[in-house]
Amino acid sequence: MPVAHEGLGYLSDSLLAWPSKLTGACSLRNSELETWSLGFSPGRVIWQEQMTMSNANILVVDDDVRINAFIREMLSNFGYRAEPALTGEEALAILGDQTPQAGKFDLVLLDIMLPGINGYEVCHRIRTDPSLAGLPVIMLTAMGKVADKAYGLEMGADDYVAKPFDIPDLLKRIEAILSKRRAGKP
Repeated sequence: MPVAHEGLGYLSDSLLAWPSKLTGACSLRNSELETWSLGFSPGRVIWQEQMTMSNANILVVDDDVRINAFIREMLSNFGYRAEPALTGEEALAILGDQTPQAGKFDLVLLDIMLPGINGYEVCHRIRTDPSLAGLPVIMLTAMGKVADKAYGLEMGADDYVAKPFDIPDLLKRIEAILSKRRAGKP
């Protein structure tokens, strides 16, 4: 069944579906969108896409509070549960505290440019920790050069998405990785 979202904004040359729920959740008003750090400009957007709803738990690791909140709200609009981490250290602490009672994360969306431990190192530590090694990681970052992507994949990322990103593309990548995981494929 198609899911339709109505909202505001364009991100660079990419279409950005801005869920209308988000504007209230993040307390962003139309006038603030014009100066938001990612370069949103006002405009009506209606986006319809066939998406698989999921109840997966996703850890969103990004030090920009507004981007982190936007990504989490976007994910929740599509049925995902998303938790924030603002630093690499915080992400590793949250992942280290995973217990069956507290629930486990199914995927990590990981920025590279973080204060303290950067995303490359976080990804490397996830891959070298036997209890976390199978956890899928998508690097979601402003570092879009080929060498950056190659290094991220070398550190163990399952996928790499450069900002600005296309929301339908990101959601399809998340669902593809989660589908493989549910099917028991590496």
